[in-house]
Amino acid sequence: MSNAEGAAPAEQCFSDKQPLLSGGAGTEIARWRSACVLVALVAAAASAATAALAVRAASQRGAPPFRPVQLASEEAAAATTAAPGCKGCPPACCDGGCEGAGRTKERTNTLLLAPKSGSTVGTATWSTETCEITPKQPWGAQGPAVEVAVQKERVNLVVRAGRKNHKSNAAAFLKGLEAPGNILASTWLRTGCEHWLCGTAPVTHFRPPEQLNFVAVGTLTFKFTNKTATLPNFHVGQGHMNLGNNWWIGGTACEVTKEGFDLLCKTEEGDRVRFSTLSSLDLDAQHEEAFIFNLEP
Repeated sequence: MSNAEGAAPAEQCFSDKQPLLSGGAGTEIARWRSACVLVALVAAAASAATAALAVRAASQRGAPPFRPVQLASEEAAAATTAAPGCKGCPPACCDGGCEGAGRTKERTNTLLLAPKSGSTVGTATWSTETCEITPKQPWGAQGPAVEVAVQKERVNLVVRAGRKNHKSNAAAFLKGLEAPGNILASTWLRTGCEHWLCGTAPVTHFRPPEQLNFVAVGTLTFKFTNKTATLPNFHVGQGHMNLGNNWWIGGTACEVTKEGFDLLCKTEEGDRVRFSTLSSLDLDAQHEEAFIFNLEP
């Protein structure tokens, strides 16, 4: 069978446009259909081979023949990871520049991280990768959204943001984490009370945050006297309770110890940083928005 225009697709071999045959029409039609399908398949294979050669030639010339297929997980990561230096509102941008809407007010929220006695931190840095805040709330409108500074041998992690609880913030904080396995709150570990003044007895159950004011996820780095401690994918969030705000921290390389009072996080350098709630320690100067931390081998 010949075809000046090229072989027909295989499905056309079963159309009503069949040759007029005499004698043994049924047998001849069946043979014709078989031959037609064979020719169509050969033509399709030849077409695919030609396309493959064209793609190879294009790649040898240095021109990309097609856009690589992006996996769903890669698309999700690209959608949730803010571009460095991006100014605007979360979650698309995390470096600040979000004015908020209406009569919302930006606050300077300071998380105090105090080195344990005997530990000395020279500098500390923070790099935000993802962030979340309640819609229409300001984020870094009056300065950098998140920054750290060492003052009086203590590390202050400052978040300039509005304060309004929202469940999406809690979901962003818990993403990739397991509660209570690798998260720690500054004031939730109490029986019948939500404040450190009520005592140090641990609760018999754990409830992860249902709502938070805001969340930032990034890399926290401490530079001690002789070592550097880098904590990637470190989660920081602020919530609100009856007696004020509280802070949540966590990380994929962290685990809760000592009945939930400590969070032990493995660093990129192979050491560990232990965070402890101030209220779990016998200290005179207690602060509900603070953690004690120290480097362990």
